[in-house]
Order: sequence, then C-alpha cells, then structure tokens
Amino acid sequence: MLEQLLIFTRGGLILWATCKELGNALRGSPINTFIRACLLEERSGAASYNYDVPGASYTLKWTFHNELGIVFVAVYQKILHLLYVDDLLAMVKREFSEIYDPKRMVSDDFDETFRQLRKEAEARAEEMKKSNQVMAKPQQS
Repeated sequence: MLEQLLIFTRGGLILWATCKELGNALRGSPINTFIRACLLEERSGAASYNYDVPGASYTLKWTFHNELGIVFVAVYQKILHLLYVDDLLAMVKREFSEIYDPKRMVSDDFDETFRQLRKEAEARAEEMKKSNQVMAKPQQS
C-alpha cells in the first residue's frame, strides 16, 4: 500500500500531499532523509531510495519535472513490491504539470484526480499480474 505521495518544489514548498487521502503517518523522517541524502547531495542518478531506521523501513521513488522545478515522491513500505508506483508517478507528473500554477501555494483540487490516477495504476498493475500468471501456466496438450 502506498504510504504517501508528495509533490514539492526544489525550493522545498509542499504543493500537494496524500496525507489526508491515505491517512498514514510515516514513522521516522523518510522525506527529510531523502532530501538530504539524494537531492541536496545531487545523488539523484537512481530513482529509488531505501530508508531504514528501527521501526520503519520504506522505499521512496521519485521523478522530477525539471522545467517547473517540481519533485514527485512516492513512499511505501519496503517489504511491499508495488508494481504500479512508477506508472503512478508518471501519470501524476503529467496531470499535475498541466494544472500547476506557480502563483498558487497549494493544489487541493488535485485530490480527486489523484484518486482516479491511483485506481487506474493499481488496475493496470493487477491486469499485468494476471496476464503474467496466465502466461506462466504450462499449457496442457
């Protein structure tokens, strides 16, 4: 299950977050650690980061919109292998970039769009999983 999806500017202004949507409180400070370890040190070659502290273990995946200076970060429990996260990040990046207005501080109107995008990404991942299971079964003659 996705714990959080956060959209913020490279300057640190949070534009939108799923905290209200998913209702999950992250343990530790995975976002702050990610910012220090990956963004500030410009070690952003990889697109995922593992956050491990006692009592909390998360994987963070992210993407940038360089022209707009926006960072999109998804956080989920490390033990889960969510197949839809990369697809969801790409869809959120595309949709949010179309409505982003640098003059506005928050984008609360993105909540419903996110819900729909998450459902689509989860459904696609489920379909892919089902089709892979069908292909993996040996055919009887």
